[in-house]
Amino acid sequence: MAMEREYFLACNYLIHAVSGKWKPSIICSLDLEPKRFGELRTYFKKLYGVTASEKVLAEQLNQLINDKMVKRTSYPTVPPKNNLLINC
Repeated sequence: MAMEREYFLACNYLIHAVSGKWKPSIICSLDLEPKRFGELRTYFKKLYGVTASEKVLAEQLNQLINDKMVKRTSYPTVPPKNNLLINC
């Protein structure tokens, strides 16, 4: 069972929510336009010259989704299509 944290200052929550190697880059890139998971990896490769590992990128995206900072929209197509966008 996950333990919930209690924050007394909003800035402490914000620092916790966006701390991570790829989280700031994910937030900035999704601010430009919604992207799919593979598009994020390609975008980082072009921008930084390195690709985020699939595991780390997926973990950090899921944390942002759980913190309600990023929204995942799924479309019932074959193959399945998921778009990621900033949740404002």
